[in-house]
Amino acid sequence: MNDEPQIISIKLASDYIITINYNDGVKGDYNFSKVIEHDDLKALQDKAYFGTVKVCEKSGDLVWQNGESVCKDALYRQLTLRSMLNNLKIDEELL
Repeated sequence: MNDEPQIISIKLASDYIITINYNDGVKGDYNFSKVIEHDDLKALQDKAYFGTVKVCEKSGDLVWQNGESVCKDALYRQLTLRSMLNNLKIDEELL
């Protein structure tokens, strides 16, 4: 049995923001607007194409048709860190 957190649902919240829900209750909005500025993810700047994101059945990562992907574990760590910062009332912009 796999004890790693798994994405159970995603929803496009706005242009480059995806709401991600994990099976252990962790959830949140992830803004990809800065991520897609990287050269290897330029194709995702097209808003219509960005909206075609899916969860890969095999890896559980976020994927697009051209093979671009974002690791579910990295997203999980960032969402949990953001949640901890919010609970401690620490502005993540200060980090």
